Amino acid sequence: MEHIHLHLEDPNPDSFDEEIARLIGSAIQATPIASADDTASALDSLYTRYMTHWPEREPEGFLLHFWELLCIFASQIPHDDPAQDKLVDVLKELTRLPSRTIVVWGEECQLWSDMPLFGAEFPANWEVFKPDLPTDVRKQKVLNMHAYAARAFGQRLTALEHQAIWALSEAVEGATVPVRGRPDIVSQDPTTIEDLPYKMAVAAMWVIHAGHVLFGRDEVIEGTAGGPLWVLPKKEAIRLGVKYRGTQGLCEKRWKLWKDQFCAIRDCEEVETDTRDVARRAVLAMERTEEER
Repeated sequence: MEHIHLHLEDPNPDSFDEEIARLIGSAIQATPIASADDTASALDSLYTRYMTHWPEREPEGFLLHFWELLCIFASQIPHDDPAQDKLVDVLKELTRLPSRTIVVWGEECQLWSDMPLFGAEFPANWEVFKPDLPTDVRKQKVLNMHAYAARAFGQRLTALEHQAIWALSEAVEGATVPVRGRPDIVSQDPTTIEDLPYKMAVAAMWVIHAGHVLFGRDEVIEGTAGGPLWVLPKKEAIRLGVKYRGTQGLCEKRWKLWKDQFCAIRDCEEVETDTRDVARRAVLAMERTEEER
């Protein structure tokens, strides 16, 4: 594990930003300067100082900026680096601090156990993240952020089912292929997935780090959709009065679809070796999850 140097992207950061960077940077190294619980306590004290320094400001101002900074820091840590786990250890210790009630956007919540607004600063996709950077750099940074978010979700620190389902539906729920002069066809062929290496890597993070949170549930997750293999054909959907092949959210049938498609990618000789290896690791993670249930 190499030394991780976190940098602030604001050319004129304030002292609070610099202090957050210093605290997080000290906690995530191979030989940490500070423990996760000491770092969490220091961050909590920083929140108190912030609210005391600017009493006219609302808690959401600090929280939105704080989570954005942590997302940026996570984007700088390789997805498979142990520093990712150390960063999430700090989050875990934050949630263990004594509760205090705050009001965020008119709703009461607990700081830090509710992780208020954690998901609000998570980018929807790589295309909206830092558009001035080269595409491959942006994709790598967003992959790193997914690894961080999936780890936090896997520790049950916050609810991120929407992000997990979105990532998995992009990679392992098929593609719609246009056919000239005929209706589009739904394909389960991995080679028809646009940008498969990136989407595959992102989706794998969620089953590797949080498969145990997704598996074994039959639960509607409002606001989620599905890929072509999960959506029923129009006539059948009208006849049955439902849109999807199972629960709109999480269910055993959808888990099986994901696993089947990961297997298809793993076994497809037309797919790049690195992508097939990621799929193989995803399948192994899903099998372990099933065995441990």
